[in-house]
Amino acid sequence: PTRRSSVLPFPGKEWILTAHYFKTGQLKFEDSLIFKKIPLSRIDEAFEMYKTPGTVKGKILIDSEA
Repeated sequence: PTRRSSVLPFPGKEWILTAHYFKTGQLKFEDSLIFKKIPLSRIDEAFEMYKTPGTVKGKILIDSEA
């Protein structure tokens, strides 16, 4: 299929808008949205948690700056 030049590639317009609203403060981040925060250096732990059913009870945030 041919892509139109006006179509944004993944991740697309939603990601660009989300980043904008976080930057301007119009969208706030709440810790309650995250089940666990794991540094990128320990990403293997995040994948291991998915091997045991019921261990992951929400979103896992992989922190590239930790």
